[in-house]
Amino acid sequence: MSRDEDEHPLAETAADIASGGIAALAGLAVAGPYGTVEGALAGAAAGPAVKASLEQFLSRYWKRRESRVAFVIKVAAEYAGVRVDSLLNRIGQEPEREQLLIRTLQAAQDEAQLQHLVALGISLGNADRSGYSEEQLTFETAFARALADCDDSHIKLLRELLRYEEPSSDGYISTQGMGARDLELARQELQLGGTLDYLLSVLDRVGLTRVETVDRPSPPFASRTENYWRISDFGKEFVKRLDQVATLFEQS
Repeated sequence: MSRDEDEHPLAETAADIASGGIAALAGLAVAGPYGTVEGALAGAAAGPAVKASLEQFLSRYWKRRESRVAFVIKVAAEYAGVRVDSLLNRIGQEPEREQLLIRTLQAAQDEAQLQHLVALGISLGNADRSGYSEEQLTFETAFARALADCDDSHIKLLRELLRYEEPSSDGYISTQGMGARDLELARQELQLGGTLDYLLSVLDRVGLTRVETVDRPSPPFASRTENYWRISDFGKEFVKRLDQVATLFEQS
C-alpha cells in the first residue's frame, strides 16, 4: 500500500467499492425497474483499470487539498509575523478564533485560485495579530464562508452590483441598485446564461447583497412592486479584500 493510501483509507475503500460492490449490484440494476442502462453503467465501473484510475485520482485529490491548506497556513503565519506552530497554538486557544481556522481551512481545501488562497491566509493571519477586535474576527469568519460559496461568476456579478454604487462620469450614484432590466443586461454582458437567479440567491444567502422592494405609481393601478438588488456593506468589504490581494500580485 502506498503512503497516500495509508494516510487516506478512503482512496482504497472507494476503489474497492468501484471494483467490487458496484459489480455485485450490476445484476440487480439489470433486473430492477430501471432497465439495462443502469446495469451497463454499474458493470463498466468494475475491473482493475477503473480501480487503478480511481486510486490515482483520489491520491492527487487528497494531495492537492493538503497542499492548499498548508499554503494558506504558511501565508497566515507570514502575514501575522509568527511561526506556523505558534499561529496554530494561539488560534486554537480561543473557540472564536478556532472557528475561523476551521472555516478557513474548509474553504481552502477546494479553492483552486491562488489569489483566493492568499486572501484566506490573510483572514486567518488577522486572527493572530495583536489588537484584533471581535468585529474584525466576525468579518474574517464571514469572509471565509462567503468565499467558499462563491466562484468567478458570483464575483463578476457582485462587481457589477458594486459598479452601480460608484459615481458615474457625471457624478451620479444609483440609489436603487439593479432592477430586472439592469440584471438582464448584466446577464448577457457577463455571459451568465440561465444562472442569474442562482447566482443572486447565493450572494443574498451569504450576505453579500440585499434586495430592496420599491412600490412605484403605475396608473391606472395604484402602484406596482419592483425589486432592486444592491451590494451590501459586507459585500463592499469583501470585494475590497479581493482587490487588496490582487494589488499584492501586481506588485510582486
